Amino acid sequence: MRWIKKIIRILVVFLFVASLVWAGIHYRSALKKIITPVASKIPFIKKYFASTPTPPVEGEQQPPKEEQKKEEAKPLEVKAFKVPQINFTDTMPIIGTIRGIKKVNLRFEINGTIASINFREGDLVEEGDIIAEIDHEDAQLKVKFREAKLEAAKTRTLANKSKLEQHQKLLEVGAIIKSKLDEVQYEYENADSEMKAAQIELDSAKLELEKTYLKSPISGVLESKDAEPGEFVTSSIQIASLGEIKDVFLEMGIIEKDVLKVALGNKVTLKVDTYPEEEFTGEVDNIFPTIEGKSRTLTVRAKFANPENKLLPGMFGRGTITIYEKENAVLAPIMGVDKTEEGSRVFVIDKDSVIHQKAIEIEYAGNTDYYVIGSGLEVDEIMVNEVVSGQFSQLKDGDKVIVLETEEYTM
Repeated sequence: MRWIKKIIRILVVFLFVASLVWAGIHYRSALKKIITPVASKIPFIKKYFASTPTPPVEGEQQPPKEEQKKEEAKPLEVKAFKVPQINFTDTMPIIGTIRGIKKVNLRFEINGTIASINFREGDLVEEGDIIAEIDHEDAQLKVKFREAKLEAAKTRTLANKSKLEQHQKLLEVGAIIKSKLDEVQYEYENADSEMKAAQIELDSAKLELEKTYLKSPISGVLESKDAEPGEFVTSSIQIASLGEIKDVFLEMGIIEKDVLKVALGNKVTLKVDTYPEEEFTGEVDNIFPTIEGKSRTLTVRAKFANPENKLLPGMFGRGTITIYEKENAVLAPIMGVDKTEEGSRVFVIDKDSVIHQKAIEIEYAGNTDYYVIGSGLEVDEIMVNEVVSGQFSQLKDGDKVIVLETEEYTM
């Protein structure tokens, strides 16, 4: 009898569990709160309740399928861009230092002690100005001595010339013999030679005196002063350096990845702190052939006319290099161009807000905001610039879109 009771109990439990499972399938949302405490104690039922989706409750209103489809098919919201045609210029920022077009290092030709330096660094000098002087007292004494010696030689020469003329007259009247005239002739010639030698010695002394003055060979600016008054200098010691500034260079370093963007003749604009409101214009004049090892930059020089001497060597300058220029260029924003394996494309929006895919050719891609378009886009067409409510990849040819705003090109 006991085993019969056990079988009955097992059957009751089985039927109870089966009823719970059946009720859970059809009325889970209604019974969940009631049976969860019980079901949580039975592992496989607990697992079932955790994984079985909740069916809709009877009487609860569900959205019609047509409305769900309409929500799924809602057009994408986009921002548009009106394609412009402009004179387009792309530039690259640069910084550099002003250098003179020509640099001349100045040295005395003779040894001596510097008596004075007459200019300071940065001063403008004209050709022939005396930059510095060596103590020239000895040289002046030599000049005076040679001048006196020359005067004495001239006096002797004049006396011997007068004597020669007298003896020539005496020979004509037979008062003297020919040998006496020859003797006087010799004395005259000797005095004349001494006078000429004295003149050469004077010229040499004046030249030595001239060498005690260090004169500017060009008009320019004193870039550096490398000696001080009182120093003893030789012909190998640099006293100062001059820079010719009727034209100047801007010397700048271009990083390695931008080297190919720069070419001879590129337009360069420049501003300096001394004249913040004035812009100077020049062009790339020289590109050095090697890249600096530590900085990994290429030295480039731009030449500027400097008729008013406003740009001085050593000034720091900043500006731009024009790396691309085109008149009547058609532009497209980078955000609105989709690049694929087949090429580049854009989506043009018609008057009914329907988009049409167009293949384009990019002519220039150096700017950070816009591409210059070679073909595929027409001026004043309206193109998709940004997808607001989705991804660009969701755009399909022929889809309708909602245009939130249309942007136009601004400098």
